Amino acid sequence: MILTKTPEEAKEMLVSKVIGGETCRSRFGDYRLSKPTMVVVEEPTSFGFEFDYDVCGEKYSERLSRCVESAAEKLRKSPHTRRASIPLWYPKDHLCRNPAAITEISFIFHEKLHLTAFLRSMECLSYFEHNFDFLVEALETICRKTGMEEGSIGMLIAVPHFYERDVERALSYSGKLRETYGYHELGTHLVEDYISSAWHSALETIYTNGKKKRTEWGDIFEGQEESLFVHRLFLEVEKPEENKLHDKAPFTEKYGIEYAHDYIMHAAKLDGEVRRSILKEGEEYTYAERARYCDRDDVKVDQLYKVIEKLKEDSCRRDCYVGISRP
Repeated sequence: MILTKTPEEAKEMLVSKVIGGETCRSRFGDYRLSKPTMVVVEEPTSFGFEFDYDVCGEKYSERLSRCVESAAEKLRKSPHTRRASIPLWYPKDHLCRNPAAITEISFIFHEKLHLTAFLRSMECLSYFEHNFDFLVEALETICRKTGMEEGSIGMLIAVPHFYERDVERALSYSGKLRETYGYHELGTHLVEDYISSAWHSALETIYTNGKKKRTEWGDIFEGQEESLFVHRLFLEVEKPEENKLHDKAPFTEKYGIEYAHDYIMHAAKLDGEVRRSILKEGEEYTYAERARYCDRDDVKVDQLYKVIEKLKEDSCRRDCYVGISRP
């Protein structure tokens, strides 16, 4: 995790990390990339850049504005909500040339209002400032509408990169990287060998360091009025294919497999495109339904199948994203 006071420091460290990365090819030229990286800026300020690029025939600001009022209303009504999120990626983006790079923005209030964004890709040498300023504007907008104080900004960047043609310019940032591991009040970065040990470490971290927060479930489920939480938990698992199930896990391996196959990805049809509703009677939605065939979408796209086909064709593609949230 890159944890800094200022966005300028964050850019320096991120570019420095990418310098030591690997090279891939793209239609825009060869690029250098690093592993997925979480960046947290404690005191975000604007660089003064404009950011309102075209996203499949729309502007980022248009997509943001569709959900700003509902997100602000959720926070005004229930400041403890964990459901204030704005999706900027739409499934139909798989069908266009310039899909959204900032795919989702979430807000959580704890003393201040904090923003966390997921980015499927970021050219961090030339466009860090533009992306960051858009997030600053989003945070300022929601704070104006809710009366909340501005807090930190976090970014989970799936493919931080810059182009090989810019290596000389990037080298001026060499040696700037300083990564933070373990718990911090604004973010936690855990690295484990296995899914099972990562699950255990995550629970231990939350139990040991978690802060109390009201939930929206107190009126529905007894004993769930409060929860413990840590802010932004980034888990890296080095060997995900080994030792998947912890002996203390509250479910069987069979249940875990069935749940993942059915609810998460509809594994019954991974070798072809889903072209009809897969919801069962009584279900409002599942992750698989949102990922593969969502009745609410005006343009139906099997996102998971599209991602598989894209990666089979070119493992360096950066537009392989599956969006679950909807406006």
